[in-house]
Amino acid sequence: MKMKAKFTILLGTAGIIVTGSTALLFSLTTDVSMIPIYAEAESLGNTPIISPIASTKAFNINFQGDRTSDTAVFTTSTDMNWAKIYAYNTSSGKMRVALKKDSPSGQEMGAMTLNPGQADSMIGTLDPGTYYVTFLTTTAILKGSASGRIASTYQELESKIGLGYKDLK
Repeated sequence: MKMKAKFTILLGTAGIIVTGSTALLFSLTTDVSMIPIYAEAESLGNTPIISPIASTKAFNINFQGDRTSDTAVFTTSTDMNWAKIYAYNTSSGKMRVALKKDSPSGQEMGAMTLNPGQADSMIGTLDPGTYYVTFLTTTAILKGSASGRIASTYQELESKIGLGYKDLK
């Protein structure tokens, strides 16, 4: 069974700790300790739960220098199979962003072309494995930035990075 940290109110005093963009619901029991509950959402039935965002940075690139291409690599697993790739093109030419499985020349799983000044993202589920994100411009020097995150659910990714929506696969 896949285990995820979930927090729920047990008894006693409850509250929420907020730091930056992270909120943690806690329960103080009679012995004044925080109690995390580990369970699958499906096994809790109708009991409401709060899940902290648990996405992980896969890569982060600021394109600098005089190159016209670059590559980022990341891996997914059965527990972390959602991926979001965000790119922002500040060059004077179009930028092609492609997601490929197993190698930079492998099977293309998704792609997008960004005009100068455009930002966009791709999001979706992927089979466990190694993925390469290639960035290419043929008419200008590669400029801008790109980042990627992986997570176990769509909701964990949605508030982290990117604009727009394109399916992967």
